[in-house]
Amino acid sequence: MKLVVGLGNPGSQYVWTWHNLGFLVLDHVLSRRPDFREYREKDKAMLASVSIGSKEVWFMKPQTFMNLSGEALPKFVRSHGIEPQEAVVVHDEIDLEEGRVQLKKGGGSAGHRGLESIFQYWSRDFYRLRIGIGKPQGTDAPDHVLGKVPKARIVPIVERASEALEAILSVGPEKAVSAINVWPRK
Repeated sequence: MKLVVGLGNPGSQYVWTWHNLGFLVLDHVLSRRPDFREYREKDKAMLASVSIGSKEVWFMKPQTFMNLSGEALPKFVRSHGIEPQEAVVVHDEIDLEEGRVQLKKGGGSAGHRGLESIFQYWSRDFYRLRIGIGKPQGTDAPDHVLGKVPKARIVPIVERASEALEAILSVGPEKAVSAINVWPRK
């Protein structure tokens, strides 16, 4: 992997929402890396790079809001020679039960506007680390994904997804997929 893209929305009002899981996972993984210093802003994204083994891996948090996430990718991937199969996108997934983590390559968007934007601006042939948030109960999808969620409820899910991302980065997606996709819900 050469690139990890976490999907979310910029701004403190969105931090503890389901739609910000991609940002939270990237922040969690990077906070445990001794060579991580800080993100820097460039071309509609917050960027950081760290060494994993002998490779440089870029971490990207698009700053265009979820529905336009793909705008941050084309210039960056061209200038760094990154192919879709060398990238993993970390995002919330309404069609998975809350807390379930799955790795998948390609596929549709299931209505996720951030993924649709990436398909439009770049490709659909990347790996996806899908983090289940469950279907809304008594509310519509936008309120579900953008509503505040207690930190105590999100943190264990972020930790589980961070473990999955670290496995992908250390052994590769092909070896990590079988272990990740059988993880229990809790």
